[in-house]
Amino acid sequence: MAKRETIFENNIYSISYDIYNSNSQKTILFLHGWGSSREIMKIAFKNSFKNWRHIYIDMSGFGESSEPHRPLSSFDYFTIISLFLAEINIKPDMIFGHSFGGKIATLLNPEHLVLLSSAGILEKNLLK
Repeated sequence: MAKRETIFENNIYSISYDIYNSNSQKTILFLHGWGSSREIMKIAFKNSFKNWRHIYIDMSGFGESSEPHRPLSSFDYFTIISLFLAEINIKPDMIFGHSFGGKIATLLNPEHLVLLSSAGILEKNLLK
């Protein structure tokens, strides 16, 4: 397990994560659902996709990552994960997202997206 501090809106977010198969060329990011942690995704996928680098993240307020400084929107979680990925210089080729993690994965707009019982993204309806 590793931790990395990411700064968002002048606040420090300590992000807990694991990387497996670090020498692999292709990368899969695994994002857990609301109220869960990276551990559930590791149980499900750690022994799969052996030729891929795996990144398992505890999103802010879950698992071993720090609590957010205020309530976060889906777009805030997206921004924090984007900043984190930029800081470790990794652009995932594929993202697996379960429930809320699927919502964030969709916002990250990867080349390959795998949704596992994903939550949706509400958009405002215009009166036309």
